[in-house]
Amino acid sequence: MFYDTQNDFDIIDKPKHIKSVLKEIKSNFVPYFEEFLATEAGSTPSTEEFLKALATIGVDAPQPKMQLSKQRASKAFKNIIKKGIEEFEKDQDFYIDLFDFDILEEHLEDTENFKNTVLRNKCPILCKTLHSTSEKLKKFKIDFTQANANGLYKVIYNLSSFADEYAEEFSNNDDYEKISCWNDLGLTDLEYGDLESLQETGYDILTEIDEYEEDYRYPSVIGPGISSHFLYKNYPSLFPNRSQNSIWAMWFLTAQKSFDCQEDSEFLMIKSTTAENNYLYPYCLYTWYAFNIYKMLKENAEQLDVYIDPDYRYVIVNVFMDFIAKIHKNDIETLTRESDSDWMGM
Repeated sequence: MFYDTQNDFDIIDKPKHIKSVLKEIKSNFVPYFEEFLATEAGSTPSTEEFLKALATIGVDAPQPKMQLSKQRASKAFKNIIKKGIEEFEKDQDFYIDLFDFDILEEHLEDTENFKNTVLRNKCPILCKTLHSTSEKLKKFKIDFTQANANGLYKVIYNLSSFADEYAEEFSNNDDYEKISCWNDLGLTDLEYGDLESLQETGYDILTEIDEYEEDYRYPSVIGPGISSHFLYKNYPSLFPNRSQNSIWAMWFLTAQKSFDCQEDSEFLMIKSTTAENNYLYPYCLYTWYAFNIYKMLKENAEQLDVYIDPDYRYVIVNVFMDFIAKIHKNDIETLTRESDSDWMGM
C-alpha cells in the first residue's frame, strides 16, 4: 500500500478498521506466543526445524507437543526478557548522550562535525547502514552525504525536546496503561510536526532549510523508522521501535488481510513483482498496536508469574516482533528479492 492512495489513508485510522485489525492480531497471537516461549525467541530450534534436522539423518520422530509446562514456560519467558534487556542496553548510552541537551548545545557550534562524526561514524543504526557494502544502500549513502548538517541537527534537537516533554506528560505508568484510544497516546504532533518548535528556542540556523516541512524527520535520511529508534532507545517505556521487522510482523500477525484497503495491505508497499514493508506507516497507529501487543504479553506474563518491567515494555514487544519476522525470514526474502528495503532511512 502507498499512502498517495488517499482512500486507504482515510480508512486505516477509523475506529472500525482499527478494531478489525486488533481482533485479527488477538486471534493470531497465541500460536506465535507459544512458539516464542518454546524456542526462547528463536534462540533454540523450533519443533519444525528439529524434525527436519532429524529427517536429514533418517530419523522418523513423532510430532512432539509444543505446549510447555507452566514452570518451563515461565523460565523461558524470564530468559527472553533478561536477554532482550541486556541486548537493548548494549548501545543505549550513545542514544542517551545524543538526546542530552548540554551535549547538543556543544554540537551547535559545528553541525558539520555533528553530522560526519557523531551521526556518520558513531551512531549505531546509521553507522551500520552507511558502512554497509550493499548496493541497495547506495542511494541512502548519497542522500546522507548531501543532507544539510543544520537540518539533521534540527531533527535530533526536536526529537529530544519532544521525547522529554512526552515523558513528563506520561510519567504516571498507571495512567499510561489505562489509555483506551490511539489518539490519547498524543503522538500526532510527532507524526506531522510543528514548524515553529525549534524557532521558538532561538536557534536561527534553521532559516536555510525552510523547505523541509516535517521537523521530526529529514527526508530520505531520518524517517519514521530511524526517528522511532532514537526515541525507543531513550524511553523504551513509551516509544516502540517501528523497525522493518515490526511492520513485517504486523503483516503476519494480521494474517496478510487487506481490511478493505485497495492496495492489499496497509503494512506493505506492493510493487509489480515484489513488496517491502511500508516505511511510511504512521507511527502513532503502530504505537497503538504495539501498546495492545504489550498488554497481551503482559497478560500472559502474569499467568506465568513473570514480571515485565514497564520501564522496558517496548523492549519486550520489539523482541516479540523481531521473532515473528525471523520465523518468516524466507517469506520476506522472497517478497523483497528485488526491492531496496535493506536501507533504514525511512
